[in-house]
Amino acid sequence: MPQFFVRSADIDRGRCVIGGEDFRHLVTVRRVRINDRIALRTDTGLAVYVRVVKIGEKDLEAEVIEERPAPENGLHIDLYLALLKGKNFDLAVQKATEIGVARIVPIRTERSIPSPGDDGAKRTARWRRIAREAAKQSMATGIPEVSEIRSFDESLGEPGEMVKIIAHPAAQLYCRDFNPEPGEAGMAILVGPEGGFSPSELERAAAAGWEQVGFGATQLRAETAAIVIPALAICLWGDR
Repeated sequence: MPQFFVRSADIDRGRCVIGGEDFRHLVTVRRVRINDRIALRTDTGLAVYVRVVKIGEKDLEAEVIEERPAPENGLHIDLYLALLKGKNFDLAVQKATEIGVARIVPIRTERSIPSPGDDGAKRTARWRRIAREAAKQSMATGIPEVSEIRSFDESLGEPGEMVKIIAHPAAQLYCRDFNPEPGEAGMAILVGPEGGFSPSELERAAAAGWEQVGFGATQLRAETAAIVIPALAICLWGDR
């Protein structure tokens, strides 16, 4: 069974009440019964295991059995990802959530292909639902924030003190030779669209302090890069 997200304030004196969409999912889809156990995750990342003690018409009540501290992911990552064709961005959001990315920022680039008939608000709402469901299923420590769509230039200065890398297959610096110190601020990773970044975008990113880094001998598809590169970053540079 996947985990369900609650606020710390929802747990009071060893009891938790679950209502709304999660209640309906638990009762109608998962068909929980009295004494069944459920895994919860709080907004602080705490893993909480509860036992169902009461099922009402609109909510259920459970008692806390065990609490565990949130496991450390090793590296806070903000993924800045160019808009992709079709459902490829949906896939990237789902898998980046499973990996443990903390934040996903959709960006418009010069070579992004627009999605006709689907406005930004609808797409952002869909991506947030995808992230929430993926976090439930993967037992992630939290649900990544999915930001509103930004322009490429708006995104360049946003990460502040984070280590900033832009994935580029022709980069002179390979990931094994890169030695960043992300610290508490973490790392921002910028991944381009199917056609890659334009020369002008690469220049503007370099001027804003983004380091071009290569991640393999082959040229990855954009949605593949959005999954593989954060996973490599956690493996290579986490826990520093």
